[in-house]
Amino acid sequence: MRFWFLVLLGLTVFSFLFVSGVVYSVAMDLRLWCGTPSKVCFAGSVLSYDFSVNYVGPLPFVDVFLMVGGVPSGWGCRFVYGSYEVDAVRLMNKTSVNLVLMVNVPGDTAPGSYDFHVVACYDYPPYKSYLNLRATVKPIVSGLVLSCLTPAKVVEAGGTVSFDVKIKYYGVRDEFMFSVPNLPNDWSVSFYYGVDEILLVSLNNGDEVTIRVKLSIPMDARVGDYNLTLNVYSKSVSESLSLMVRVKPSSIVNRGLKVSVDYPIVDVEAGRTVYFTLTIRNIGLMDEVVYLNLTDKPSGWSTTFRVAGKVVRGLLLPAGGSVNVAFEATPSPYINIGEHRFKVQVYSEDKVILKDLTLIVNVIGSYSLSITFPEFPALYFTITSGESKSFTVTVTNTGFLNVTNVYVSVDVPSAIDWRVDVEPSKVLILKPNDKANFKVNIYVSTIVSAGDYFITVKAVSDQVSSTARDVRVSVTKPTEWGYIGFGIVLVAFVVVVIVFRRFGRR
Repeated sequence: MRFWFLVLLGLTVFSFLFVSGVVYSVAMDLRLWCGTPSKVCFAGSVLSYDFSVNYVGPLPFVDVFLMVGGVPSGWGCRFVYGSYEVDAVRLMNKTSVNLVLMVNVPGDTAPGSYDFHVVACYDYPPYKSYLNLRATVKPIVSGLVLSCLTPAKVVEAGGTVSFDVKIKYYGVRDEFMFSVPNLPNDWSVSFYYGVDEILLVSLNNGDEVTIRVKLSIPMDARVGDYNLTLNVYSKSVSESLSLMVRVKPSSIVNRGLKVSVDYPIVDVEAGRTVYFTLTIRNIGLMDEVVYLNLTDKPSGWSTTFRVAGKVVRGLLLPAGGSVNVAFEATPSPYINIGEHRFKVQVYSEDKVILKDLTLIVNVIGSYSLSITFPEFPALYFTITSGESKSFTVTVTNTGFLNVTNVYVSVDVPSAIDWRVDVEPSKVLILKPNDKANFKVNIYVSTIVSAGDYFITVKAVSDQVSSTARDVRVSVTKPTEWGYIGFGIVLVAFVVVVIVFRRFGRR
């Protein structure tokens, strides 16, 4: 009886533990395992810990949540499964999964050992398992190593010389600049990586790069040896390299051309020729044959170079001499309004000396009117007094802008004895190259004496007037007036003869 009581009591306790989860916690297990739980790195590195999670228990599967505890502030952590970032995995009973913990160690992390742990847990029944990890951050010793295979070179005065410098860097990512602090006056230095001129380079730990240091030596540089120092530096580390340049006398005679222009930018009305005066000076020690050429010319222009009125392409310029060259540019009748650029090149016969000059012409619009007389181009016609005569005046807009309210003005010898009518009285707008015909009718009264007179004709608009043209008008009398005049002359002649005979006898 006592035995069965103990059995019943045991079953009751087991049932209680089973319901409360105690039995589960004993029978269930999450196993975390990592082959390399402790790693060494530098500040700014990214660590990866490969670990596995294994589940053993009575449930068919569990959802395991992953966390990192004890990690220093500012460090970044993430779990990766395959190519995905995860924060939980589902595990079947008696199975495991391989995961990776990625840890970003900030660049400002102090050297030392840092302990933290991975926590794997599920909610029901509550269970947690821990995996202790360690990261040991070593102090970074930044360093630069500079080397040059040919650190000493020879160059002529007026030439250039280059040094290929290899830079090897150890440390966290940094940006480096360059300088040559003891560069002589009038020398210039530039730095290249490949064909590109550079100002700085960005290097990571272990990077190696080769830069080119190019020095330009002036023609008047003193002959001798120059010891130079190349500095490669950042905010935290720097290194220097000694370079030597031996300057020898130039094998080329000192030569040079200087080109200037009085006004490199001018405004000109469309259709007008523009002139530039170029002054070319030979500042070298030898005579030069100098050529002039246009390397870039806008369309619609004709150009010439003149010296003392002669068209030239080249000329002999003695050492120390100078010459003025007139550059003429004439536009076509239909040139576009706006800016036009001419690039002039002046060069020596061997093309060792080249000088480029840019000239700019800003073409602005202009107004212009002209008149023609299609019916009498000789500007002469005849009219009989007491009659009218009509003729055509053709007005042409020879400018590059529209003109408005165009009419023909005719000045006659007398506003009383002469009368003028013009049709049409006005043309509202006349576009460039357009023409308008005006019919002019002139009446000469009968009291106007026979003879030659002049009338003045011009076209007038709101913007501009044409040149005035004088037309000679020959006025004649009607035929009956001719007979009367002849009779009067005949009577007068007879009277004179009679008087002469009568008084002549006395």
